[in-house]
Amino acid sequence: MKGAVVVGGFTVAFVIVSIGSAAVNAFPGRNGRIVFTSVRLNGGLELWGVKRDGTGLARLTSHSPAMNQAVRPAWSPDGHSIAFDAGVLHVVDVQSGRVRSRRSIFTQAGGQSCTACPGGLAWSPDGRHFVFSRGGRLWIGRRDGSHQRRLTRGPGDRLPSWSPDGTRIAFTRQGHGSVPDPRDEPRIEIVGADGRGLHIVGPGNNASWSPEGRRLVVEGIDFPSTLAVVSADGRTRRVLLADPECSFRAPTWASRGTIAFGADCVGELQAIEPDGSGRRTLIKAAYAAAYSELMPSWSPNGRRLAFAGQNGMLRLANADGSHVRDVFRAPPGSDELPAWSPDGRRVAAVFSSTPPTHTTPELVASPVWEPAWSPDGHHLVGTLGEDYAFALVVVDLESGDERSITEHQGAALPAASAWSPDGRWIAFAWLYPAEGDQRASILFYDVARSVIVGQEGAIVGDHPSWSPDGSRLAVDTYFDDRHPERSSVFTVRRDGRQRRRLARNASQPAWSPDGRKIVFVRILGRSNSELFVMNADGSHQRRLTFNPGRDDAPDWQALPP
Repeated sequence: MKGAVVVGGFTVAFVIVSIGSAAVNAFPGRNGRIVFTSVRLNGGLELWGVKRDGTGLARLTSHSPAMNQAVRPAWSPDGHSIAFDAGVLHVVDVQSGRVRSRRSIFTQAGGQSCTACPGGLAWSPDGRHFVFSRGGRLWIGRRDGSHQRRLTRGPGDRLPSWSPDGTRIAFTRQGHGSVPDPRDEPRIEIVGADGRGLHIVGPGNNASWSPEGRRLVVEGIDFPSTLAVVSADGRTRRVLLADPECSFRAPTWASRGTIAFGADCVGELQAIEPDGSGRRTLIKAAYAAAYSELMPSWSPNGRRLAFAGQNGMLRLANADGSHVRDVFRAPPGSDELPAWSPDGRRVAAVFSSTPPTHTTPELVASPVWEPAWSPDGHHLVGTLGEDYAFALVVVDLESGDERSITEHQGAALPAASAWSPDGRWIAFAWLYPAEGDQRASILFYDVARSVIVGQEGAIVGDHPSWSPDGSRLAVDTYFDDRHPERSSVFTVRRDGRQRRRLARNASQPAWSPDGRKIVFVRILGRSNSELFVMNADGSHQRRLTFNPGRDDAPDWQALPP
């Protein structure tokens, strides 16, 4: 789902993505079902519903497979496996197509994958570590996801490429100082695997090392679009291709010397030799959507290519483009952050494809990310933007008109929001990325006066949910990416007083329409989160779902009294 929004005085194109936040409203009424997102063993991310006593579990959506923020597949050094991100980190056996390991090192709070910052990953030459992008920084961790350490300070570091000797990592950086800015031109930088020796190579994007480790092939950022080979010290640069009608994407250098890349003007996987000769087509009609769904990757011996094709396939081909076969089909779905309408008849969410019609409840494709309904059911408030430039936007569902009520300031970003039952206030989280964590405060938009009120730090928390009488908010302390189990659910008055902890290892609270209970998410293990329910005073906490995968983003249905 694509569009544009004016942020900070300039127009920003956007693509709807998810960062795993609940979208909750507690409008008065009888308690109905709880809708939530779920990743289960028999499928991908879908919407599910459950009754308040844990019975009546049912799936609400069913979709054809779709890659989830696909990035370049990464071959293991022994050539036996391919790793790629499709919601969690998949490690696929090349021969059998079997998923030997399925775990996420791209984790944010709550164990959800970092799909808001899909920056790619690279396997170390010895096969023991990954380097990956998270939160605009590069991190290194063991292949099992343990012993993670930050490698760069950001602000917009992504698309890492490990040198053949394992000593250096090339990557794309966009932004200066501590604030990423999509208006800055991307550039290639190199850092030692120990975090030392950072230096700029020059303008470009999506670098891949040559077999001898002295050069890089990069996407040019100039016009016409170029494909260039640069020295690792940045002193020499040779343009291989230049074309005003075609963009050359995601080049990758094989150990045998050939460079493969995507040509988005024709939707093909093509190849060229490092001296600029022998340009040819390897795979015709390799992709039909955004170039990010291509991202070729050579096997260590240079004899095969892996790439993400149409319909969520991870595909393999010989070096000459022959014998294309499917290795792995990504799990289906991409239905995020559901929100019940005040009348309890509709559920709004961001869908990966057109939601089915004539369903109960009616499924509404949200034009904003993290939707929250107005009490009259005519508007949605949510977030629009990309590349760290976000705004909180109110959308009229009938006319489609959009009104921006916040703009990002530096590294601060608007996030999860909730409309008060009386329609006067919109509570939203204001995120401040910090070193390894992110801090959040709850601010308020006065709908009648069109002003933002509140003070940073007066109400510390995220994922606000109003009590049905509008007197209190339930929030969580969802800050530490590395230790999401430390999050707690609190209730607090709108003036910041009477803050009370209700549950530990708890997040994403949603108040029941009768005000008596709160549903929340609890982390039980790696990549495992479940729904729990408790009384509004924190007593009688009880588990609702039993799923080895992830259950997240609950919202409670309001029914007429």
